[in-house]
Amino acid sequence: MKKIDLPSDINEINLRQVDLNLLHVFLVLLEEHSATKAADRLGVTQAAVSAALTLGEFLARDHILISCEGLTGVIDDILAEQGLQRRIGSATSHYAALPFLLRGSEAIATLPAHAARALAQASSLDTCHCPLALPEFGVDLSWRFDALRDPAFMLFRDLVVDQATTFFHASSQ
Repeated sequence: MKKIDLPSDINEINLRQVDLNLLHVFLVLLEEHSATKAADRLGVTQAAVSAALTLGEFLARDHILISCEGLTGVIDDILAEQGLQRRIGSATSHYAALPFLLRGSEAIATLPAHAARALAQASSLDTCHCPLALPEFGVDLSWRFDALRDPAFMLFRDLVVDQATTFFHASSQ
């Protein structure tokens, strides 16, 4: 993420570094208190309004944490490195719960792009880019050593690997 340090003297601010188009979106969003209503007023999609979110707007929204522990996630670690914090309104350990938790709210959930696209296709939710630089993550498959002697398990493992490889290759394009 590119950080712009603005001087304390307003006369020294370089407006060429500021996207003034986002100012209008932000003002309408503040007036309407809803990305959906702001989108209607601006004559654009809700996704376009959401995509215009700055880091400040991202932090101002309630967030739904996705975590097995229910305490913090990778987003919280990244924000902490910058001395920032988000407001967590609720938490879940399952992506499948997100459409029910997000529907009718202005909350945000941050999840991998392939999972976000799948949930958006299966629901009425929109996706937008996170204003943070997020790390890549790996997907691991593990099994007990003695399972290697079971031909049925080996066949199943190979099928899972083939499907996962196809899925992740397709979602990265």
